[in-house]
Order: sequence, then structure tokens, then C-alpha cells
Amino acid sequence: MDTFDVGIIGSGPGGYVAAIRAAQLGLNVAIIEKDKTLGGTCLNVGCIPSKALLSLSEYYYFAKTKFAENGLLVENLRFDLDKLMKKKDQVVHKLVKGVDFLMKKNGIEVFHGMGSLVDPQTVLIAEENGGERKIKAKNIILASGSAPASLSFLPPFNDQIVDSTSALQFSSVPRSMAVIGAGAVGLELGSVWSRLGTKVYVIELLPRICPLMDHSVSSTLETFLRNQGIEFFLNTKIISATSNTNEVILELVSGPKTYSLSVEKVLVAVGRVPYTHGLNLQQIGISTTKKGSVEVNAWWQTNFAHIYAIGDLVEGPMLAHRAQLEGIAVAEIIAGRRFPQLNYALIPSIIYTSPEAGGIGFTEEELQAAKRDYKKGLSKFSINGRALAGDVGEGFVKILVDAKNDKILGIHGVGPVISELISMSTPLFLRKVNGVDFVGLPLAHPTLSEVLREAALDAYKRSIHS
Repeated sequence: MDTFDVGIIGSGPGGYVAAIRAAQLGLNVAIIEKDKTLGGTCLNVGCIPSKALLSLSEYYYFAKTKFAENGLLVENLRFDLDKLMKKKDQVVHKLVKGVDFLMKKNGIEVFHGMGSLVDPQTVLIAEENGGERKIKAKNIILASGSAPASLSFLPPFNDQIVDSTSALQFSSVPRSMAVIGAGAVGLELGSVWSRLGTKVYVIELLPRICPLMDHSVSSTLETFLRNQGIEFFLNTKIISATSNTNEVILELVSGPKTYSLSVEKVLVAVGRVPYTHGLNLQQIGISTTKKGSVEVNAWWQTNFAHIYAIGDLVEGPMLAHRAQLEGIAVAEIIAGRRFPQLNYALIPSIIYTSPEAGGIGFTEEELQAAKRDYKKGLSKFSINGRALAGDVGEGFVKILVDAKNDKILGIHGVGPVISELISMSTPLFLRKVNGVDFVGLPLAHPTLSEVLREAALDAYKRSIHS
């Protein structure tokens, strides 16, 4: 039986990154993946293919709605869905091959098959051909990710009632689609198919979309998406769902009102649940929460000190970039190196609609609830030269600064490349750059990033362009 310093179950963003970092630190590493390809949900059926379709559909929608008014005349504009899907698959394939290469480059042993714990240091690998093999590992990292959550009152997933994986693979454009859940997955995939011609209805139990984001961000994004043709049923509960040959009929209730909605497809996008199937956690004695997450301490150790859990298996934001950070951290810890605890408040949250929406740090509502004094600065893309030149002058950036010490507390926004602006704002928090210092940083002109500085200026009543 082969013995490794580190055995990793799951090759998603947390698992494969942990494997690479552990190998870089001189450890002998094995990674076990139940699917035929490495990369996990994010690379194969999540983040990457969805962003490919979001980009392609956005190009089409931009050409359809804005080319003519800008003097760009295209006759008979149309798309080929088969080619769109082929392009999406090509992107995924290229990145999967990239992960394969990185495993070989770093000397990581790859096993394909369902991994399960036989005892605290032995992993059984059930191979697709029916064979089995066992490996031993001095340290084990559980990184098996998550799966789409279902709803008990709906039929199991099928051709009509689908999860996010199926919604990335439609062979034709649905006539209509109900999206249950107004979070990132629902809004992104709803946007893709809305742009391509589907009538999209978003049903949300709560009173607003993306409810964990800053309220001004979610309300502004909702307005933009409504203007794009997406219809919202907020504060709405689904009573029943009935499937016929060509439609699904949903019965909805919102306060005293009831509705009947007939659609071709229903996308269930109500979040994800930890994927612990087959790991044998209970048999081994690894503690889990009532919601099925693996219990860990501040260093991602389970109740077995040499068995770690990261990413979607652990309570917290189910985000690929969070899993990557945890994978690196655990690899460092196993190698005996010190690694600072992660500040989860500083993990960016992004929704890749058009315009994009996102934020980092405290929301304005959180500061108000904590009765914390703060300054607020806001700048709109409609006054930004680069945004206007590209006809993307929609949305705003908002910065929240501590009124006493000028510490930046939060940055939120809706608009073009918000994902990049929010991501590159992370060092402002980690390096504790205060608002006063930030306004003096040199930024290239004209760039969209100038909106962020203009917002900071506005927090001190020094705005130049508004």
C-alpha cells in the first residue's frame, strides 16, 4: 500500500491548490477525484462554464441593444447555440488540461475514483472499472466540495426541473424559465438565457435579491435586470409544482395574492449543500454540524488533528477563492509553517451579471445595526470618461470609512468590471490603507478604477467630478 505525506479527496479549487502548495513545500502528495476530469464543480460545471456563457451572451446582448445607437450596423444578428456551447466546452477543456499538467509538473499522484475513509489514515479508492485500491496518508484533506440543493416539495431533477449543471447544457433556448432563488447562480444563469431569448421569472422567498449584499447594490441590480426583461416575484413562496408534457405549472403565494405560472423549465438555484457522500465520516467518527458541514477548528482540523476539511465542506461562504486560500493555508500548516488566520469578512463576493455587482467588508446595513459611525462616499460610472466611451456608464461604487480613524470598512458597487475593482480593493483592507491615504494614490486616466477614488473623495466631501 502506497503511503503519502498528504492525501486529498477532491480536486476542486481547494483540493488541487492544496496539492500543488504541499508539493512545492516538499511533501509527497496524492489527490483523489471521483470524476473523470480534475477541477471539481467550479472548473467543470460551475464558475468557468457559466462565465463563458455569461461573456458570450453579453457580447450578443450588447450588440443587439447598443450597436445601432453607436453607429455599428449589423444585419440579421443571430447566434448559433451549438457553437456557443462548443466554445464553453473548449474553455473548460483547456483549463482541465492545465490542471492535469500542474499535477504532473509538481509530481502529484492522481487517482480517479470515489474516495472514502477506511480508518483515520487509510483511503479506499473505488475505481470506475469496479476495481479498488487503498492508500495511506499521514495527513488527509477533505475537499469534496458541494452539490446543488434541492427542494423537498419539488419532483427530483429531470429534463424540466433542473439544477445549475443542466442549465449550462440546454440544447435549445427555452421558451420560458422560472428561476427559484435570487442569489448569484440564479441571477447569472437567468441572465444568460434571458439575453438569448428566454422569458425568465425569478422567484425569491425573501423581500430582495442577493439579500446578503449591501441593500443599495441589490436594489440597483434588480432595477437593471428588470429593465433587461427579467421578471421578479419577491417575498413569494411556491405552494406546488405540476409537470405536464411541455410545461411546469407553479402555484405561488405572496401575502394575500396567489399566482399560477406556467414555464418550460424550472431552475432550482437555492444554494448548495456539502458533498460528503461516501466519505464515511460517521463511521470514522468525524464530527459534522446539523446542516451537514464538517466541524473544524481555526486551523481547519477536524476532531482528528491530522484530518482537515476545507472549502464548501466547512461552514462559511461557498466560494472558490475561499477554498483556494484554505487549501494553501492547510498545506502550509501541514508543512509546519505559520499561516495567519483568514479574515472571512475580507473575501470578495461577486455576481457576474451585466452590470456586475459585488462587495467586500461591512455593508452599510451591518454598520448601522452595530451603531458604528461611518462616512459614505459614492461615485457613479455615468461621470467616468472610460465608462461613457465604452457605453457602459451604468451603476456606482460606494466606499464606507470609519468616522473616527478613517479605516476603510467596506467597498460595494454595481457596474462594469466590479469584479476586478472589488478584488483589487482587497489589499486596501489587508494593508490597512485608510481613506485619506487612498485618495492620493495615482491611478491611470481614463480608467474605470477612477470611480473608486472618486467615491473615496466623496466620503470626505472632496469629490472632483460630481
